[in-house]
Amino acid sequence: MDFSLHTEDPVLLWNQATLEAISNTNMGPTPTSRALGLVNTSMYDAWAAYDSVAIGTQLGNLQVDSEEITPENKSTAINYAAYTTLLDLFPTQEPAFTQILQQLGIDSTISSTNIAAGIGNLAAKTLLNNKYTDGSNQLNNYTDTTNYQPVNTWDKITDPNRWQPISIDNGNNIQKFLTPQWGDVTPFALKSGNQHLPPPPAQFGTQSYIDQALQIIEYSALLTDEQKVIAEYWADGPQTILPPGHWHLIAEYVSTRDKLSLDD
Repeated sequence: MDFSLHTEDPVLLWNQATLEAISNTNMGPTPTSRALGLVNTSMYDAWAAYDSVAIGTQLGNLQVDSEEITPENKSTAINYAAYTTLLDLFPTQEPAFTQILQQLGIDSTISSTNIAAGIGNLAAKTLLNNKYTDGSNQLNNYTDTTNYQPVNTWDKITDPNRWQPISIDNGNNIQKFLTPQWGDVTPFALKSGNQHLPPPPAQFGTQSYIDQALQIIEYSALLTDEQKVIAEYWADGPQTILPPGHWHLIAEYVSTRDKLSLDD
């Protein structure tokens, strides 16, 4: 895809590239949300070095000299931060990311940490090194680290209050629980993953459980064609940008609509 034709804003440009990579790799909502967070955090950290007030998440109060604070240097640092981060998160998509740099007339081989490109590289690598140990198990393709086993099987419910995998193809293709270890992942901003947990769902056999089941039956029976299309729109299944990417796309729309600048 010719991303350079879509926007002159490097933040929007690399977010579009990230969403394309998400759609191509289909790695699931949990790693997707992490990837979006990492790409944008690395870009922020690179940008912060060129702002007199902002403080990055990893590089502290790193500030370049005032004469180096130019729109071109800001964009260069952001481009390299995003590129380096995306290569790490989506290695199979390297040709697409490198093509973007080529379209921008940027050398993808610069590894220095002393110039604008180097600030971007440093921001990305520092963040990535920090997040390798966040509990997501990125370096092992997000493989489960908890040895989780479902209580229910696809054809037998032992506990109706627990998750049950679905049989996709007559028992030959059984759904797997995505990243069971995610509850132990270190959050970006929260103190812990337990900080703002919602209350548990209604338990099987209670009146609340019965009421919600009846409500679902009623809603399903009365769905209009328009409501069905709306539901499909928000489903964000495989080979899409998934729910995290969908909300990100809305944020991009708002940014474009309101004509927000790079510093905004």
